[in-house]
Amino acid sequence: MSQTTKKPASYEDMILRLEEIALSLESGKLSLDETMRVYKEALTLSEKCSRVLDKFRGEITLVRGDEEVPLNVDELR
Repeated sequence: MSQTTKKPASYEDMILRLEEIALSLESGKLSLDETMRVYKEALTLSEKCSRVLDKFRGEITLVRGDEEVPLNVDELR
């Protein structure tokens, strides 16, 4: 069996997979073992998505006048 370097999933791919998992859990058709497996996968994906968002949140800045200031997410609401 050859090992290949797997490309990390994009944020969008992870969100799509989370949506698939939610649908499969909502269907009620999974066995208990399958439910636990996909639930654990969903937790891992959720944590990865959160880290991606935190990384980008830290990089986003707004330019105000002559200075750059960190983005205040509350100002967008």
